[in-house]
Amino acid sequence: MHVVVIAARPGDAEFSVGGTVAKMVARGDSVTLVSIATGNSAPAGLDPLELAEQRRAESEIAAECLGADLVWVGHSDFAVVSDAVTRLKFVELFRYRSPKIVLAPAPEPDASIDVRGAWDLTVAALEMAAAPNVKSDSVVLDAPPVLAAYDSRWNDGFVPGEYVDVSSVVAVKHRALEAHGTLAAWFQEQRGVTITDAANRVSAYRGLQAGVEYAEGFAMDLSASRGRTGRLLP
Repeated sequence: MHVVVIAARPGDAEFSVGGTVAKMVARGDSVTLVSIATGNSAPAGLDPLELAEQRRAESEIAAECLGADLVWVGHSDFAVVSDAVTRLKFVELFRYRSPKIVLAPAPEPDASIDVRGAWDLTVAALEMAAAPNVKSDSVVLDAPPVLAAYDSRWNDGFVPGEYVDVSSVVAVKHRALEAHGTLAAWFQEQRGVTITDAANRVSAYRGLQAGVEYAEGFAMDLSASRGRTGRLLP
């Protein structure tokens, strides 16, 4: 099974669903991690273009840690929107990869502008990918894949409907997060806690809800996909 994981900015997916990705890869799934924005807005001290290249290099290492492929879209931070050109790029991506399930950040009201844009972009492109008169180089999808929303950090109002027990893959998730050295340093400075500790606290809370040590939560969006008869998450 192929899976596509959408991240608004580098490190978002590793923080929120890194354990789920690790479990998917372990069961034999092929996972593509898509980073839309470059993470070039912080920290200060580097030219935005240089910072974007640094974040890309870190993202490649993180994806390798998880066993996923990386697609780097290259938008600047605060510029992730569902524009016509990017939608068509995503249509081609979804048709070429033909995923059974797509994981994308939930557009909660207090989520960042890039997260909300990433969700709108994903929803539109998935619908277009199954529309026969939307032209691209790849074959039209028979139907949109299942779309699962994940909490992009710890936004208020996100209510999971399904959980993945990630207790056995915490170390893999940590390695992927630690590969994002720029983000980890900024996180420590801004939050006063390591990024791995923060991720543990969030997944421990989800684990408490699910009755396991560590978990990651998802809200399934079935508005565009039909006919799902079994669980696709690990």
